[in-house]
Amino acid sequence: MTEQKPAFKDPEKQDFKTIFLLLGALLLAVLVWELYEEARGRQPWIGYQEEFKALELDELNKQLTSAKTTYEDKQKKLAFAPVQAEPTNADQYQKRLAEAEALLHSSEYRQASAQTNELKQKFEEAKIQHQFMKADLDAIYYRFDLAKEEGKDNTKIGEELSAMKSKLKDNEDETASLENQLASVSAKVIRYESDLAAIKKQMDSQTADIVSIEERIEKIKARPATISQIVVSGLGEYQKVDRCVTCHAGIDRKDFENAPKLVFRAHPDHDKLFRHHPVEKIGCTACHDGQGRALTAKEAHEGEEHWIAPMLEAKYVPSTCGRCHSNAPLLTEAATVAQGAHVFQEKGCIACHKVDGSPYLLAEPARIGPELLKVKNKVKSNWLVTWIKNPKAIHPRTYMPHFGQKNIGLPDNEAKAIASYLVLNSLPFQPSTNALAYQSSHVATDSSVKAGEKLFNERGCMGCHELGSYRALGPRHIALDGVANKLSKSWIYSWVEDPKHYSDTTIMPKFPLAKEEVANLTDFLSTLTKPETDVKYLTVSTNELSSTTNFLTGKKLVKKYGCYSCHKIPGYENLIERIGPELTDFAAKDPHMLFWGNKNIVPVKERNWYSWTEARLKEPKAFETDRVEAIMPNLNLSNEERDKIMLFLRTLSSQKTVVKELRRELM
Repeated sequence: MTEQKPAFKDPEKQDFKTIFLLLGALLLAVLVWELYEEARGRQPWIGYQEEFKALELDELNKQLTSAKTTYEDKQKKLAFAPVQAEPTNADQYQKRLAEAEALLHSSEYRQASAQTNELKQKFEEAKIQHQFMKADLDAIYYRFDLAKEEGKDNTKIGEELSAMKSKLKDNEDETASLENQLASVSAKVIRYESDLAAIKKQMDSQTADIVSIEERIEKIKARPATISQIVVSGLGEYQKVDRCVTCHAGIDRKDFENAPKLVFRAHPDHDKLFRHHPVEKIGCTACHDGQGRALTAKEAHEGEEHWIAPMLEAKYVPSTCGRCHSNAPLLTEAATVAQGAHVFQEKGCIACHKVDGSPYLLAEPARIGPELLKVKNKVKSNWLVTWIKNPKAIHPRTYMPHFGQKNIGLPDNEAKAIASYLVLNSLPFQPSTNALAYQSSHVATDSSVKAGEKLFNERGCMGCHELGSYRALGPRHIALDGVANKLSKSWIYSWVEDPKHYSDTTIMPKFPLAKEEVANLTDFLSTLTKPETDVKYLTVSTNELSSTTNFLTGKKLVKKYGCYSCHKIPGYENLIERIGPELTDFAAKDPHMLFWGNKNIVPVKERNWYSWTEARLKEPKAFETDRVEAIMPNLNLSNEERDKIMLFLRTLSSQKTVVKELRRELM
């Protein structure tokens, strides 16, 4: 069976109308779409400007209506006022205007006007004739002097000279006469015209507001949509371009304080702010960051990928004050930043993290925890182990953070190992003679305890210590709840008698107390066995504390956790190494350079500097993995404390964006 070939179709006889029609329609659609994209799609700022223009016109039209209403109401009231008392009455104005204009059509005015024009012409001709005659006179003088110099007879020339002088004098007299006549006649004309001008001016003053608003309306209607930009010099190595005002057109206009849309609203405190920071000189991104050259909201606020300075949230804007002001900690606008720096120091962050060049950190960090050189003879072993494991379990308001798992703390074996190192490496401490005598022979009574309590209250001990529900003002007040579970009687006695006997660096003063008073205070403090919360103290044996293995393990853990950063510890007195990374340039960290772990705690789309920092401050072990251990302790920060610390951390950047000269101007 032979295969049949398809019938031949002549291309010239085929109908391609449908195909061409579809292709033409598609081409037209693409063209229309491209034109729209070029005109509006890629230029969303045009829509913002048109919307802002509509707001301006709407406001001006309201003002115009109000001005016209005010004018009309005034005219209604003036309709009953005497003409002499109120010449701005519209009816009287029209009457006076008609009278003044009628005078301009009178024969007297027309005659004076024609005479003025005639005199002006004659006066101008006389002035021109005067110039020609002066030229002729100069020529005769030249011939007269030349003949005299050559010794020729100049009598005839002298007669000619005299005649020309006489003509010039006549011309000057005629010119003066014409000028006087012109002034006299012009005065009549000016009087008629000035009366009319005065009437118009008087009435125009009543409608000046209306005219001004109408002119502004016409100007705004004629204003084309255009890219507005500010070129700022001195805020970086190169000139900086801000186009934010292209959309934020009302940013420095007081009349837009309550604009319906935030994009058009005037900047808060604009009068105070722009008096020292004019937007046309400083721009917007100097304080708010963001991509200043961008012309879409997303690109301007968020920047492109890896853009190092996306627009700041409002609460982080004060962090930029230090870019220009070396005295930023003294500015009221940056008060929250200074508070954040204070929390950063108070919580001991500065002990683990190096920070250079911040004006908010005014002092070299000191160890904020008590020294542990003689801790063996100070605290009880079970209390020490429990405290190392989780300080918050004993004293919920303590500044000391806890390492290890959240709300749990360190494993028991690590707490015991650290305690072993501290105890075995502790320096000897010998209580005072009176303390030893007190311990060996003194017996506390109800009366001595009450006397001690009375003395405790009267001597102002509560100014620096907290007890029960009482909370002292200021930072770092030592709570005495459950202190008897922590300290021996001999140590308490020796401390109360003379704190310097135990520590040369303590700030507690030595009070002038008699032996009996010291004993009574010791009796009272020894009754304070109830801690702030119910605590189950860990038990630790002598063998565990004296174990060489525990001692060596504890030594490594003290270094690992950086205990020496806050406490003076035997063997680490002179170690100044910080266990945390340096934060001098932390605010400039690219989010892609931060370690996010492998648990997807923060979704990829939400990953930025803020989400990473907030997650770490909430839970330091947030991004910990089996391979990467997080050492940072849990500071148990409140939301307010965390926000303030983050605000301070935003200031930590070595990228100084302002030249020295401009910084000096802004002081």
